[in-house]
Amino acid sequence: MDIGIISIRYAKALLRFAIDNKEEERVYAEIETLAHSFLHIPTLHQVLSGIHYQTTLDKLRFLLVQRAVTEVYLLPQSASSS
Repeated sequence: MDIGIISIRYAKALLRFAIDNKEEERVYAEIETLAHSFLHIPTLHQVLSGIHYQTTLDKLRFLLVQRAVTEVYLLPQSASSS
């Protein structure tokens, strides 16, 4: 399946979810943050797309970015739900 088609389907589903739950502003802010992160964290694309690393340094960068993404995007949500 074409990756472009998948991303369009995901975007439409996310938009529908946001509208149905009256969370348009929140979803927009989170997507804006993600877009900003893509611009300022060069290895973020590799982490999210599963691109394999070729050197130990690449692996270390991958793990550091993965941890940072987890702390920024996953931990605040779980902390706010408790």
